[in-house]
Amino acid sequence: EMRNRVDALVKERNRVVSGLREQGWNIVEPYANFFWMPFGEDTERANQRFVDAGLSVRAFAGEGIRITIAETEANDRVLKICESLKKDGFSLK
Repeated sequence: EMRNRVDALVKERNRVVSGLREQGWNIVEPYANFFWMPFGEDTERANQRFVDAGLSVRAFAGEGIRITIAETEANDRVLKICESLKKDGFSLK
């Protein structure tokens, strides 16, 4: 049971990170159930996009955002938000 849950989490994490990389984000290889997006001084503005979409992420002011892998639907929303951030000129520091 536990092994199946871990395998499912890793598979979903890989899907999300691959999707972000396809969008042009340079995501450091994660080894846990979350990944890091160092937005630097744009962290608060980027975080607001996630909040407005009803997603809970962990923002560290002036540094970046820690995003935990969740259910597929929430992860799909993360991908959609990140795509719009990229189109709006946001970048990782």
